[in-house]
Amino acid sequence: MSRLVRTSVPTAAFLLATLVGCASGRQGGPAELPPAAVANIELRMVGSETTWVARGAGYELAARSQRDIVWLQPLVDRQATAFRAVFDTVPALVQAAVEHATAPGTPSAPGAVTPIIPSPGIPLVTLTIGGGPGGTGTSGDGDAARARKPPSRGTGRGSGGDKDGRRSDVVFEGAASPLRQLVRAWLSARASALTSHSVGHAASAGVMNDPRVPAWAEDALLGMTADSTRVNAVARELIASDSLYPLDQFFTMLRPPIDVRQVASGGARGAGDRPSQGGGGTGGRGGGGIGGGMGGRGGGGARGGGMGGGGRQGQGDAQAARPNSDILRGGMLFNAEALVLSHCLTAQEGTRFVGTLIDAQMTGKPLSDAVGTAKVVPADLTRLDDYWRRWMAYRLQDAHGG
Repeated sequence: MSRLVRTSVPTAAFLLATLVGCASGRQGGPAELPPAAVANIELRMVGSETTWVARGAGYELAARSQRDIVWLQPLVDRQATAFRAVFDTVPALVQAAVEHATAPGTPSAPGAVTPIIPSPGIPLVTLTIGGGPGGTGTSGDGDAARARKPPSRGTGRGSGGDKDGRRSDVVFEGAASPLRQLVRAWLSARASALTSHSVGHAASAGVMNDPRVPAWAEDALLGMTADSTRVNAVARELIASDSLYPLDQFFTMLRPPIDVRQVASGGARGAGDRPSQGGGGTGGRGGGGIGGGMGGRGGGGARGGGMGGGGRQGQGDAQAARPNSDILRGGMLFNAEALVLSHCLTAQEGTRFVGTLIDAQMTGKPLSDAVGTAKVVPADLTRLDDYWRRWMAYRLQDAHGG
């Protein structure tokens, strides 16, 4: 696997709490920031208000607090690195202003939105995070601290039912990313560069979807920075699901909505309402057992020989995960599928192959032609659908040393 997909993005649990209007964390003043962390952050006055600005490839980030920038900038930098790897170019310049979320139905707190001086022709997006400005509110400081260190791997069971308490959270992380609007704006700019046509302000600023950009591209790009632990955890949930979207539908469908109540409860039990589009079934597990040895290493063929075999480790993972598999519905299922599929394609074909598929859809070219350029995975969608499902099982077996 490439260096890119090994990189961890510490998307904090407070983003999930923000999504459902919760807030938690420690009170009191924030710890002092190290000088090196703020060396490239500039002070800027907007009228009578003080703001802080940092710049990087594809963005100008403005916040009321240096602490917000110290927490967010590494995430934005990693996302920009992922974009460059996928499309072989730096993302177009976007201005990004930090906004602090409040509970649903309550007015924005003073200073929630960072003022910024717009630059003509440059989209302005909002990065919404939780707590008060500067990390001194209800959640900012504690959550920023948690985001800067790896998740703990305790032995107690969390809300997701996993021994380290992360199984549900890792599925929700991508859906709750504060960078979603930024990534959407970058993708819209990419489409404009390829087609030599611009779109309306709402789409170019990531407020709404650009119709030229396939919905899966947004979630795939956000997922490209996930580490192996998160990819494996989400893959376990996908293997347990009986409703994966078939790829010929997945690549062209709109992103389904996410039920906020589902996030709040960590996955509603027995709620039903699986999207009608999700009847992908459990196909693609064949070959005498899920999770067997990967074909194509010997006489399996260059175009993705079968990965089936006699192994059953993957099936055991699926059975273990099944009690919690109902957290994957609608937008959560779509997000999870995009994350793991992008890692499958990257591992087998290289990161640029993902960009080739997205570029083809942006420019209205047949997706089948882009898939046909594959050198390792099957060169048609039907066989690719089977291949990537079995790739998940093989990956989990390999992770367990099977």
